[in-house]
Amino acid sequence: MKKILLTILFIFLLPNIAFAFETKSGNLVSISADEVIEGSLFIQAEKIEINGVINGDVFCLSPDVKISGTINGDVLCVGESFDFSGTSTGNLRLLFADTKISGKVEKNTNILSDNFDLSDGADLSGELFILANQAKIAGEINGDLFGTVQTINISSFVGGDISLRQRDGFFSSTKNNEFKLSSGATVLGDFNFKGKNNPIKEEGVIIKGEENKTISKEKEKSYSSSLIWPLISIFSNILISFVFISLFRNYLFSLLGVIKTQSSKSILFGSLALLLLPLSIFLIFLTMIGMPLALMLLFVFGIIIIVNKSIISIAIGAKALELIKIKKTSLNKQAVVGAIILYALTQLPFVGSFISFASVLIVLGAIIQNFRIKLSK
Repeated sequence: MKKILLTILFIFLLPNIAFAFETKSGNLVSISADEVIEGSLFIQAEKIEINGVINGDVFCLSPDVKISGTINGDVLCVGESFDFSGTSTGNLRLLFADTKISGKVEKNTNILSDNFDLSDGADLSGELFILANQAKIAGEINGDLFGTVQTINISSFVGGDISLRQRDGFFSSTKNNEFKLSSGATVLGDFNFKGKNNPIKEEGVIIKGEENKTISKEKEKSYSSSLIWPLISIFSNILISFVFISLFRNYLFSLLGVIKTQSSKSILFGSLALLLLPLSIFLIFLTMIGMPLALMLLFVFGIIIIVNKSIISIAIGAKALELIKIKKTSLNKQAVVGAIILYALTQLPFVGSFISFASVLIVLGAIIQNFRIKLSK
């Protein structure tokens, strides 16, 4: 069973393993303008600069990524800062704190970012999905624009529909909740909006299709049974923790060790894996032989979603007890203390949603790193 799970995780992490793959790592990975790389490329570095041509997909983990060259394939990257001024003939899938696109993307673009800037001169042939706190859309989008934002300014051409929901921040937040269609914006399709405030529409904005706005006010909270749901959440977390501890104690110790010593890398690997999941399942599901494997992959990911809070709770509980000089404690006690602390943290405004999301990335990344460690032995 263990070998089967490890095999699934390997396929999950590297869906394009059947193709040519080149790996680069180091403090700085730079591909010069006259350099051509045949096949897909995986890069892990402190800084990445791609000025040449990659005839394949690019997977990268780095705090700082700049691409001004040509990628004849997909780009899937995770990090802190991303600047794209080149050309991609495939899809662009990114998870960064700050993202700037001023180049050309011939297929679809998916962005998860705190700050997103689609600069003037950018050309997206496909659709754009964004999940961002602050977004500026000045470049051209030939497909649909959809997603969720806190604040956005649209001043460009959109060839399809705009379907956006406005809500408060995800990873961070800003006091600015402005949703604005600036003069010069042109939308050939429908404009669909959901939020608490009416969007600002300046003179000169052209919308060819229908305008559909749903303005929803915040509902007043009822505290008549405020203790019930927190208790249910905490106790369900503790119960899952106890079951996981009793069934997978040794494996749990391995994961906790990785989380304690390599939490930053776990977030990076978890983010990349989360970006690869839809592509992995789709590629595997295309074949009749791969259908059972794709379903098993979905099952494994579902299990990770269920148990991630329990694993993080144990790690938090161990750290909390260690800080108050209580070192020799059972995993069960760590689970109880951690479940209470984690629930309190996830209820914090703005920060809570980030903690919940980060727990998934950390556990997913720890599983992948633990798998890599076992392979190296």
